[in-house]
Amino acid sequence: MSAARTVAVGSALRVRRGLLLDAAQQVCGHAPLGKAEIADLLAGLVTKSLLVRDKWPDGERFRQLDTVRAYGGEWLRRLGEEQPQQSHHLAWCQAFAEQGERAWFGPGQAAVFHSARREHTQIFRALDYALSTPGQEEAGLRLAGTLWFYWVGCGLLGDGRYWLDRALAATSRLIPDRLKALWVTGYVAILQGDSTVAVTMLEDCRAQALRIDDDAAYAYATHRLGCAALIRDEHVVAQKYFETALARYASLGELNSNVLMARIELAMAFAFQGDLERALEVCEQARHICDVHGERWGKAYVLYVLSFAAWSRGQRDEAEELARESLSINYEFHDLVGVVLPIEFIALLRATSGHSHQAAMLQGAAHQIWRRVGLPLFGSAHFNAPHDAALILGRKELGQKDYDRAFARGTKLSLDQTVALALDLAPKRL
Repeated sequence: MSAARTVAVGSALRVRRGLLLDAAQQVCGHAPLGKAEIADLLAGLVTKSLLVRDKWPDGERFRQLDTVRAYGGEWLRRLGEEQPQQSHHLAWCQAFAEQGERAWFGPGQAAVFHSARREHTQIFRALDYALSTPGQEEAGLRLAGTLWFYWVGCGLLGDGRYWLDRALAATSRLIPDRLKALWVTGYVAILQGDSTVAVTMLEDCRAQALRIDDDAAYAYATHRLGCAALIRDEHVVAQKYFETALARYASLGELNSNVLMARIELAMAFAFQGDLERALEVCEQARHICDVHGERWGKAYVLYVLSFAAWSRGQRDEAEELARESLSINYEFHDLVGVVLPIEFIALLRATSGHSHQAAMLQGAAHQIWRRVGLPLFGSAHFNAPHDAALILGRKELGQKDYDRAFARGTKLSLDQTVALALDLAPKRL
Protein backbone atom coordinates (compact mmCIF):
# COMPACT_ATOMS: atom_id res chain seq x y z
CA MET A 1 0.00 0.00 0.00
CA SER A 2 1.32 3.46 -0.85
CA ALA A 3 2.35 5.80 1.94
CA ALA A 4 -0.37 8.21 0.87
CA ARG A 5 -3.11 5.58 1.10
CA THR A 6 -1.75 4.34 4.42
CA VAL A 7 -1.96 7.80 5.96
CA ALA A 8 -5.32 8.42 4.29
CA VAL A 9 -6.94 5.30 5.68
CA GLY A 10 -5.40 6.01 9.06
CA SER A 11 -7.01 9.44 9.00
CA ALA A 12 -10.38 7.77 9.46
CA LEU A 13 -9.26 7.95 13.08
CA ARG A 14 -9.08 11.74 12.93
CA VAL A 15 -10.53 12.53 16.29
CA ARG A 16 -8.42 13.56 19.25
CA ARG A 17 -9.28 10.58 21.44
CA GLY A 18 -8.95 8.10 18.62
CA LEU A 19 -10.66 4.74 18.26
CA LEU A 20 -10.35 1.37 19.87
CA LEU A 21 -9.01 -1.41 17.67
CA ASP A 22 -12.45 -3.00 17.32
CA ALA A 23 -13.97 0.33 16.31
CA ALA A 24 -11.13 0.98 13.87
CA GLN A 25 -11.80 -2.39 12.25
CA GLN A 26 -15.50 -1.54 11.89
CA VAL A 27 -14.83 1.91 10.45
CA CYS A 28 -11.76 1.21 8.31
CA GLY A 29 -12.09 -2.50 7.51
CA HIS A 30 -13.67 -2.09 4.08
CA ALA A 31 -12.30 -2.36 0.53
CA PRO A 32 -9.50 -1.94 -0.33
CA LEU A 33 -8.70 -3.13 3.20
CA GLY A 34 -10.08 -6.02 5.18
CA LYS A 35 -10.70 -6.08 8.92
CA ALA A 36 -7.88 -8.56 9.42
CA GLU A 37 -5.37 -6.07 8.04
CA ILE A 38 -6.25 -3.21 10.35
CA ALA A 39 -4.23 -4.29 13.40
CA ASP A 40 -1.00 -4.60 11.40
CA LEU A 41 -1.70 -1.34 9.57
CA LEU A 42 -2.19 0.53 12.84
CA ALA A 43 1.00 -0.96 14.30
CA GLY A 44 2.87 0.18 11.21
CA LEU A 45 1.50 3.69 11.48
CA VAL A 46 2.57 3.81 15.14
CA THR A 47 6.08 2.68 14.17
CA LYS A 48 6.25 5.45 11.55
CA SER A 49 5.04 8.00 14.16
CA LEU A 50 2.01 8.72 12.00
CA LEU A 51 -0.30 7.38 14.69
CA VAL A 52 -0.21 7.63 18.49
CA ARG A 53 -1.16 4.69 20.71
CA ASP A 54 -2.71 5.68 24.06
CA LYS A 55 -3.83 3.53 26.97
CA TRP A 56 -7.37 4.17 28.20
CA PRO A 57 -9.53 2.37 30.78
CA ASP A 58 -11.39 0.61 27.95
CA GLY A 59 -8.23 -0.42 26.08
CA GLU A 60 -5.70 0.95 23.63
CA ARG A 61 -6.79 3.81 21.42
CA PHE A 62 -5.20 5.11 18.25
CA ARG A 63 -5.17 8.76 17.18
CA GLN A 64 -3.32 11.11 14.86
CA LEU A 65 -1.68 14.43 15.53
CA ASP A 66 -3.50 17.41 14.02
CA THR A 67 -1.00 17.99 11.21
CA VAL A 68 -0.94 14.35 10.14
CA ARG A 69 -4.73 14.17 10.43
CA ALA A 70 -5.12 17.13 8.10
CA TYR A 71 -2.70 15.60 5.61
CA GLY A 72 -4.49 12.26 5.76
CA GLY A 73 -7.86 13.94 5.35
CA GLU A 74 -6.67 15.61 2.17
CA TRP A 75 -5.59 12.23 0.76
CA LEU A 76 -8.92 10.69 1.68
CA ARG A 77 -10.59 13.34 -0.46
CA ARG A 78 -8.15 12.84 -3.36
CA LEU A 79 -8.69 9.07 -3.27
CA GLY A 80 -12.47 9.52 -3.19
CA GLU A 81 -12.70 7.67 0.13
CA GLU A 82 -13.73 10.48 2.48
CA GLN A 83 -17.50 10.03 2.22
CA PRO A 84 -17.43 6.21 2.34
CA GLN A 85 -15.30 6.39 5.48
CA GLN A 86 -17.67 8.93 7.02
CA SER A 87 -20.61 6.66 6.24
CA HIS A 88 -18.87 3.72 7.92
CA HIS A 89 -18.10 5.94 10.89
CA LEU A 90 -21.76 7.02 11.10
CA ALA A 91 -22.86 3.38 11.07
CA TRP A 92 -20.43 2.59 13.87
CA CYS A 93 -21.76 5.52 15.94
CA GLN A 94 -25.34 4.31 15.45
CA ALA A 95 -24.41 0.81 16.61
CA PHE A 96 -22.57 2.34 19.57
CA ALA A 97 -25.63 4.43 20.48
CA GLU A 98 -28.00 1.47 20.24
CA GLN A 99 -25.75 -0.60 22.48
CA GLY A 100 -25.66 2.26 24.98
CA GLU A 101 -29.43 2.63 24.89
CA ARG A 102 -29.89 -1.07 25.66
CA ALA A 103 -27.27 -1.10 28.41
CA TRP A 104 -28.55 2.09 30.06
CA PHE A 105 -31.29 0.10 31.81
CA GLY A 106 -29.17 -2.05 34.07
CA PRO A 107 -25.93 -2.28 36.03
CA GLY A 108 -23.90 -1.04 33.07
CA GLN A 109 -25.15 2.56 33.31
CA ALA A 110 -21.88 3.96 34.65
CA ALA A 111 -19.93 2.23 31.88
CA VAL A 112 -22.35 3.66 29.29
CA PHE A 113 -21.84 7.15 30.69
CA HIS A 114 -18.05 6.93 30.61
CA SER A 115 -17.88 5.34 27.16
CA ALA A 116 -20.27 7.94 25.72
CA ARG A 117 -18.16 10.72 27.21
CA ARG A 118 -15.07 9.23 25.61
CA GLU A 119 -16.81 9.05 22.23
CA HIS A 120 -18.41 12.50 22.58
CA THR A 121 -16.42 14.08 19.74
CA GLN A 122 -17.06 11.14 17.45
CA ILE A 123 -20.80 11.26 18.11
CA PHE A 124 -21.00 14.94 17.29
CA ARG A 125 -18.86 14.49 14.19
CA ALA A 126 -21.18 11.73 12.95
CA LEU A 127 -24.29 13.83 13.61
CA ASP A 128 -22.83 16.81 11.78
CA TYR A 129 -21.87 14.68 8.80
CA ALA A 130 -25.31 13.03 8.60
CA LEU A 131 -27.25 16.27 8.91
CA SER A 132 -25.03 18.08 6.39
CA THR A 133 -24.99 15.38 3.72
CA PRO A 134 -27.89 14.85 1.30
CA GLY A 135 -29.31 11.36 1.67
CA GLN A 136 -27.99 10.86 5.21
CA GLU A 137 -30.46 13.07 7.08
CA GLU A 138 -32.66 10.21 8.28
CA ALA A 139 -29.61 8.42 9.65
CA GLY A 140 -28.84 11.57 11.63
CA LEU A 141 -32.44 11.70 12.85
CA ARG A 142 -32.21 8.12 14.04
CA LEU A 143 -28.92 8.71 15.83
CA ALA A 144 -30.15 11.86 17.59
CA GLY A 145 -33.23 10.02 18.88
CA THR A 146 -31.32 6.93 19.97
CA LEU A 147 -29.05 9.11 22.10
CA TRP A 148 -31.88 10.26 24.41
CA PHE A 149 -30.10 8.61 27.37
CA TYR A 150 -26.99 10.73 26.68
CA TRP A 151 -28.87 14.00 26.32
CA VAL A 152 -31.10 13.46 29.36
CA GLY A 153 -29.12 11.21 31.67
CA CYS A 154 -25.65 12.66 31.18
CA GLY A 155 -26.24 16.39 31.44
CA LEU A 156 -26.34 17.39 27.77
CA LEU A 157 -29.80 18.89 27.38
CA GLY A 158 -28.60 21.90 25.38
CA ASP A 159 -26.54 19.80 22.99
CA GLY A 160 -29.34 17.28 22.63
CA ARG A 161 -31.87 19.99 21.85
CA TYR A 162 -29.56 21.43 19.19
CA TRP A 163 -29.06 18.13 17.38
CA LEU A 164 -32.68 17.01 17.71
CA ASP A 165 -34.05 20.31 16.41
CA ARG A 166 -31.60 20.22 13.54
CA ALA A 167 -32.48 16.60 12.73
CA LEU A 168 -36.22 17.26 12.74
CA ALA A 169 -35.73 20.27 10.46
CA ALA A 170 -33.61 18.26 8.02
CA THR A 171 -36.24 15.64 7.13
CA SER A 172 -40.01 15.38 7.27
CA ARG A 173 -40.87 11.85 6.12
CA LEU A 174 -43.32 10.16 8.50
CA ILE A 175 -41.32 7.23 9.86
CA PRO A 176 -40.91 5.74 13.35
CA ASP A 177 -37.49 7.37 13.75
CA ARG A 178 -39.11 10.78 13.30
CA LEU A 179 -41.73 10.04 15.94
CA LYS A 180 -39.04 8.94 18.37
CA ALA A 181 -37.09 12.13 17.72
CA LEU A 182 -40.30 14.12 18.37
CA TRP A 183 -41.01 12.62 21.78
CA VAL A 184 -37.35 12.76 22.77
CA THR A 185 -37.22 16.44 21.80
CA GLY A 186 -40.40 17.02 23.78
CA TYR A 187 -38.79 15.32 26.77
CA VAL A 188 -35.66 17.49 26.54
CA ALA A 189 -37.76 20.64 26.08
CA ILE A 190 -39.75 19.84 29.23
CA LEU A 191 -36.58 19.51 31.29
CA GLN A 192 -35.48 22.87 29.93
CA GLY A 193 -38.78 24.38 31.07
CA ASP A 194 -39.98 24.89 27.49
CA SER A 195 -43.33 23.21 28.09
CA THR A 196 -45.38 25.05 25.42
CA VAL A 197 -43.13 23.87 22.60
CA ALA A 198 -42.93 20.43 24.18
CA VAL A 199 -46.70 19.96 24.30
CA THR A 200 -47.04 20.95 20.64
CA MET A 201 -44.40 18.39 19.64
CA LEU A 202 -45.85 15.64 21.81
CA GLU A 203 -49.40 16.17 20.57
CA ASP A 204 -48.05 16.11 17.01
CA CYS A 205 -46.20 12.89 17.82
CA ARG A 206 -49.37 11.24 19.15
CA ALA A 207 -51.42 12.30 16.11
CA GLN A 208 -48.81 10.96 13.70
CA ALA A 209 -48.38 7.79 15.73
CA LEU A 210 -52.08 7.05 15.23
CA ARG A 211 -51.64 7.53 11.48
CA ILE A 212 -48.97 4.86 11.18
CA ASP A 213 -50.05 2.63 14.11
CA ASP A 214 -46.88 3.29 16.12
CA ASP A 215 -48.15 2.24 19.55
CA ALA A 216 -44.77 2.73 21.24
CA ALA A 217 -44.43 6.33 20.06
CA TYR A 218 -47.98 7.04 21.23
CA ALA A 219 -47.17 5.65 24.69
CA TYR A 220 -43.93 7.63 25.03
CA ALA A 221 -45.57 10.86 23.87
CA THR A 222 -48.46 10.33 26.30
CA HIS A 223 -45.95 9.77 29.10
CA ARG A 224 -44.11 13.00 28.33
CA LEU A 225 -47.36 14.96 28.14
CA GLY A 226 -47.76 13.85 31.75
CA CYS A 227 -44.37 15.41 32.50
CA ALA A 228 -45.47 18.67 30.88
CA ALA A 229 -48.60 18.69 33.03
CA LEU A 230 -46.52 17.90 36.12
CA ILE A 231 -44.25 20.94 35.74
CA ARG A 232 -47.32 23.07 35.00
CA ASP A 233 -48.69 21.98 38.40
CA GLU A 234 -51.65 20.20 36.73
CA HIS A 235 -51.25 17.15 38.92
CA VAL A 236 -54.56 15.41 38.28
CA VAL A 237 -54.03 15.73 34.53
CA ALA A 238 -50.46 14.49 34.90
CA GLN A 239 -51.63 11.50 36.92
CA LYS A 240 -54.05 10.47 34.16
CA TYR A 241 -51.38 10.74 31.48
CA PHE A 242 -48.91 8.67 33.52
CA GLU A 243 -51.47 5.98 34.30
CA THR A 244 -52.48 5.76 30.63
CA ALA A 245 -48.85 5.57 29.52
CA LEU A 246 -48.00 2.88 32.07
CA ALA A 247 -50.95 0.78 30.93
CA ARG A 248 -49.80 1.07 27.33
CA TYR A 249 -46.20 0.27 28.26
CA ALA A 250 -47.42 -2.86 30.01
CA SER A 251 -49.46 -3.96 26.99
CA LEU A 252 -46.39 -3.48 24.78
CA GLY A 253 -44.08 -5.32 27.18
CA GLU A 254 -41.89 -2.23 27.50
CA LEU A 255 -39.58 -2.01 30.50
CA ASN A 256 -36.67 0.42 30.48
CA SER A 257 -35.54 3.60 32.20
CA ASN A 258 -38.26 5.66 30.52
CA VAL A 259 -40.97 3.30 31.78
CA LEU A 260 -39.42 3.40 35.22
CA MET A 261 -39.45 7.22 35.16
CA ALA A 262 -43.19 7.16 34.39
CA ARG A 263 -43.73 5.39 37.72
CA ILE A 264 -41.51 7.87 39.56
CA GLU A 265 -43.24 10.84 37.96
CA LEU A 266 -46.61 9.34 38.88
CA ALA A 267 -45.36 9.18 42.47
CA MET A 268 -44.42 12.88 42.22
CA ALA A 269 -47.93 13.69 41.02
CA PHE A 270 -49.39 11.87 44.05
CA ALA A 271 -46.95 13.55 46.43
CA PHE A 272 -47.71 17.03 45.10
CA GLN A 273 -51.41 16.29 45.62
CA GLY A 274 -50.66 15.44 49.23
CA ASP A 275 -51.36 11.72 48.77
CA LEU A 276 -48.13 10.53 50.39
CA GLU A 277 -49.41 6.98 50.95
CA ARG A 278 -49.93 6.34 47.23
CA ALA A 279 -46.70 8.18 46.38
CA LEU A 280 -44.74 5.92 48.72
CA GLU A 281 -46.46 2.81 47.35
CA VAL A 282 -45.49 3.69 43.77
CA CYS A 283 -41.97 4.67 44.86
CA GLU A 284 -41.42 1.31 46.52
CA GLN A 285 -42.57 -0.43 43.34
CA ALA A 286 -40.11 1.65 41.33
CA ARG A 287 -37.28 1.08 43.81
CA HIS A 288 -37.89 -2.69 43.61
CA ILE A 289 -37.56 -2.55 39.80
CA CYS A 290 -34.33 -0.57 40.18
CA ASP A 291 -32.87 -3.09 42.61
CA VAL A 292 -33.84 -6.08 40.47
CA HIS A 293 -32.31 -4.61 37.31
CA GLY A 294 -29.37 -2.74 38.83
CA GLU A 295 -30.77 0.61 37.62
CA ARG A 296 -29.19 3.56 39.47
CA TRP A 297 -30.10 6.64 37.44
CA GLY A 298 -33.82 6.10 37.92
CA LYS A 299 -33.27 5.10 41.54
CA ALA A 300 -31.80 8.55 42.22
CA TYR A 301 -35.15 10.09 41.27
CA VAL A 302 -36.99 7.56 43.44
CA LEU A 303 -34.85 8.76 46.35
CA TYR A 304 -35.66 12.37 45.53
CA VAL A 305 -39.40 11.69 45.78
CA LEU A 306 -38.89 9.72 49.00
CA SER A 307 -36.92 12.68 50.36
CA PHE A 308 -39.81 15.00 49.55
CA ALA A 309 -42.22 12.61 51.28
CA ALA A 310 -40.01 12.38 54.37
CA TRP A 311 -39.82 16.18 54.57
CA SER A 312 -43.59 16.40 54.21
CA ARG A 313 -43.92 14.03 57.20
CA GLY A 314 -41.54 16.15 59.27
CA GLN A 315 -38.66 13.65 59.10
CA ARG A 316 -35.87 16.13 58.37
CA ASP A 317 -32.85 13.86 58.98
CA GLU A 318 -34.26 11.05 56.81
CA ALA A 319 -35.16 13.58 54.11
CA GLU A 320 -31.59 14.90 53.99
CA GLU A 321 -30.06 11.42 53.94
CA LEU A 322 -32.26 10.45 50.98
CA ALA A 323 -31.58 13.72 49.15
CA ARG A 324 -27.84 13.31 49.58
CA GLU A 325 -27.95 9.76 48.24
CA SER A 326 -29.99 10.97 45.26
CA LEU A 327 -27.44 13.70 44.59
CA SER A 328 -24.48 11.31 44.89
CA ILE A 329 -25.89 8.95 42.28
CA ASN A 330 -26.87 11.56 39.71
CA TYR A 331 -23.54 13.32 40.16
CA GLU A 332 -21.92 10.12 38.87
CA PHE A 333 -23.79 10.63 35.59
CA HIS A 334 -23.43 14.42 35.50
CA ASP A 335 -27.22 14.61 35.19
CA LEU A 336 -27.65 18.31 35.95
CA VAL A 337 -31.40 18.11 36.58
CA GLY A 338 -30.87 15.15 38.88
CA VAL A 339 -28.10 17.07 40.64
CA VAL A 340 -29.77 20.44 41.09
CA LEU A 341 -33.15 19.19 42.37
CA PRO A 342 -31.70 17.53 45.51
CA ILE A 343 -29.31 20.46 46.00
CA GLU A 344 -32.33 22.78 46.20
CA PHE A 345 -33.88 20.41 48.71
CA ILE A 346 -30.72 20.09 50.79
CA ALA A 347 -30.53 23.90 50.91
CA LEU A 348 -33.96 23.96 52.54
CA LEU A 349 -33.02 21.24 55.01
CA ARG A 350 -29.85 23.12 55.96
CA ALA A 351 -31.85 26.33 56.43
CA THR A 352 -34.33 24.58 58.73
CA SER A 353 -31.48 23.29 60.89
CA GLY A 354 -29.95 26.73 61.41
CA HIS A 355 -27.30 26.61 58.67
CA SER A 356 -28.71 29.43 56.58
CA HIS A 357 -25.33 30.69 55.38
CA GLN A 358 -24.57 27.30 53.83
CA ALA A 359 -28.12 27.09 52.50
CA ALA A 360 -27.76 30.46 50.78
CA MET A 361 -24.48 29.35 49.19
CA LEU A 362 -26.18 26.19 47.89
CA GLN A 363 -28.98 28.28 46.44
CA GLY A 364 -26.46 30.50 44.68
CA ALA A 365 -24.69 27.44 43.28
CA ALA A 366 -28.03 25.94 42.20
CA HIS A 367 -28.83 29.21 40.41
CA GLN A 368 -25.73 28.74 38.25
CA ILE A 369 -26.62 25.12 37.48
CA TRP A 370 -30.14 26.10 36.42
CA ARG A 371 -28.61 28.55 33.94
CA ARG A 372 -27.06 25.54 32.21
CA VAL A 373 -30.30 23.53 32.33
CA GLY A 374 -33.07 25.97 31.44
CA LEU A 375 -35.96 27.54 33.32
CA PRO A 376 -35.21 27.34 37.08
CA LEU A 377 -37.28 24.59 38.73
CA PHE A 378 -39.23 24.37 35.46
CA GLY A 379 -41.28 27.42 36.50
CA SER A 380 -43.36 25.08 38.70
CA ALA A 381 -44.82 26.31 41.99
CA HIS A 382 -44.50 22.86 43.58
CA PHE A 383 -40.92 22.23 42.43
CA ASN A 384 -40.15 25.80 43.57
CA ALA A 385 -41.63 25.32 47.05
CA PRO A 386 -38.40 24.09 48.77
CA HIS A 387 -36.41 26.92 47.12
CA ASP A 388 -38.87 29.59 48.23
CA ALA A 389 -39.05 28.24 51.78
CA ALA A 390 -35.25 28.21 52.11
CA LEU A 391 -35.06 31.72 50.68
CA ILE A 392 -37.51 33.07 53.27
CA LEU A 393 -35.69 31.33 56.14
CA GLY A 394 -32.28 32.48 54.92
CA ARG A 395 -33.27 36.12 54.60
CA LYS A 396 -34.97 36.03 57.99
CA GLU A 397 -31.98 34.54 59.79
CA LEU A 398 -29.13 36.27 57.92
CA GLY A 399 -30.71 39.50 56.79
CA GLN A 400 -30.87 40.54 53.16
CA LYS A 401 -27.25 41.72 52.81
CA ASP A 402 -25.62 38.66 54.38
CA TYR A 403 -27.93 36.34 52.47
CA ASP A 404 -27.00 38.07 49.21
CA ARG A 405 -23.28 37.78 50.02
CA ALA A 406 -23.57 34.06 50.74
CA PHE A 407 -25.68 33.55 47.61
CA ALA A 408 -23.06 35.38 45.52
CA ARG A 409 -20.29 33.20 46.96
CA GLY A 410 -22.31 30.16 45.96
CA THR A 411 -22.54 31.32 42.35
CA LYS A 412 -18.74 31.13 42.13
CA LEU A 413 -18.53 27.48 43.19
CA SER A 414 -17.70 24.83 40.63
CA LEU A 415 -20.01 21.86 40.25
CA ASP A 416 -17.54 19.70 42.17
CA GLN A 417 -17.37 22.23 45.02
CA THR A 418 -21.16 22.55 45.09
CA VAL A 419 -21.71 18.82 45.37
CA ALA A 420 -19.00 18.55 48.03
CA LEU A 421 -20.69 21.30 50.04
CA ALA A 422 -24.08 19.63 49.76
CA LEU A 423 -22.60 16.29 50.84
CA ASP A 424 -20.61 17.81 53.72
CA LEU A 425 -17.37 17.01 51.93
CA ALA A 426 -16.43 20.58 51.08
CA PRO A 427 -12.96 21.98 51.74
CA LYS A 428 -12.83 24.13 54.87
CA ARG A 429 -12.24 27.34 52.92
CA LEU A 430 -15.22 28.05 50.67
